[in-house]
Amino acid sequence: MTKFNFLTIILFAFTSTTYAQTDGDWYGSVSRNGRTGSVLALHLKGKNATVDFLSEQKNDQKPSEVDINDKSIYLVLPEREIAIEGTLNDKAELVGNVIYSGKPYAIIFTKNKIEAATLEKKRGGPDVEFSDKSMSPDPDTKRVIPKSASLFIEELTWLDVRDNLREGKNTIIIGTGGVEQSGPYIPTGKHTYITRVLAKRIAEKLGNALVAPIVPFVPEGGFYPPTGHVKYPGTISVREDTYENLLSDIATSYKVEGFKTIVFFGDSGGNQWGMYRVTKALNDKWKGDGTHVIFVPEYYDNNRLSAWLKTQGIEEGNEGIHDNYKVESQIMVLDPALVRAQQRIETGHFSINGVQLAPVEKTVEMGKKIVDYQADIVVKHVQKALSEQ
Repeated sequence: MTKFNFLTIILFAFTSTTYAQTDGDWYGSVSRNGRTGSVLALHLKGKNATVDFLSEQKNDQKPSEVDINDKSIYLVLPEREIAIEGTLNDKAELVGNVIYSGKPYAIIFTKNKIEAATLEKKRGGPDVEFSDKSMSPDPDTKRVIPKSASLFIEELTWLDVRDNLREGKNTIIIGTGGVEQSGPYIPTGKHTYITRVLAKRIAEKLGNALVAPIVPFVPEGGFYPPTGHVKYPGTISVREDTYENLLSDIATSYKVEGFKTIVFFGDSGGNQWGMYRVTKALNDKWKGDGTHVIFVPEYYDNNRLSAWLKTQGIEEGNEGIHDNYKVESQIMVLDPALVRAQQRIETGHFSINGVQLAPVEKTVEMGKKIVDYQADIVVKHVQKALSEQ
């Protein structure tokens, strides 16, 4: 026998037996607090695997990530937030965990077949299940309390959102804010606060709209080295593709739930490009199916707003900080405490760019006028865009 043939036989023998100890059908039940839980079956052959959730009668689940050798296994089913890990012991058992939503549950797999129905009867019902019937209520569930009047989706129950949709509120406002350095007086979330105030007013004026949770995570600068606002503590930045994927997934969520008009607007310069890109991509993707995505770039125009403020008697200087009157007055509509009004009054700093902010009530009223003015810009654009569809 030649050296080549001898080595070939050795290699063939090694590769053909690499998975011999883990190959086959394995059965196990999750254990918690001394009770038996969900029953699983693993079908392993080489680097191929399927998983049966016998208690749920959900079979042939294919992991997206498979790492198997002759001593251990690691399988991932991300759509179910489940990972299965096990190590072969000297009793020919795979001992490990089922990780469900990040939490480990002990399990021992053997090659002794487990009948799920027998176990169900013996233990009187599941203790650990990997599906939850409460997560899939009847879509026509009857309400037992009145519907909330809030326009903010995060303040509504799913029944409230469902009934709003059935009543014709099928426009969703998706506002983008930000978390960035903004001078010594106002919070890093200034854009998010302003966007929340504006989004509510826009929804009120449109009459058929709800407001999505404001998106605070937007591009604010690079990481290595830090650039833009990332150079300052408190800022949160995301990469442009992360931002666009996030917006796309949010919009897609609302589309599949039944919203027909999706409106993007944002209160920061770095937000605009991503909203434009996502709007174009989704309109191309959904063309002809009755869903319209609208981006309102006209909203974010500081020159226009500054010119309008001059007509209202507000003319600012420049103190060289990332702050101004329009920002502070709109935040004060939500809560004057957010701009540290009382502390600044007490220390003599309750002004910005040469414009006095006292009395508080007067600035809040001016903030409401700005909000109304800006909301009208968005509403006009949305109505125009819809009329041209």
